[in-house]
Amino acid sequence: QKIEALWRWEYEASALSVAVEEGMPGEDDGLLRRVMLALGTLTGPIDVEHTGPTKQHALPRSAIASAQAKHK
Repeated sequence: QKIEALWRWEYEASALSVAVEEGMPGEDDGLLRRVMLALGTLTGPIDVEHTGPTKQHALPRSAIASAQAKHK
C-alpha cells in the first residue's frame, strides 16, 4: 500500500515539476526527490535510466518491479 501511494505521489510530483518548468505558478519543493528516495528505500535501487515517453518522464512500473526482484 505504501508503494502504491508513493507511485501516485511520484506522478503528481512529476506533473508539478513540469508545470513549474513551463512557467506556471508554484515552486519545486523537492517532493519528487523525496518520493523517489522513499520508493528506493522500500524497493531497493530504482532503474531511472528507462523513463516513460511522457513529458513527466514517469517511471514505468517495471522500474520498481525489477528493483524489487533484484532486492529479494
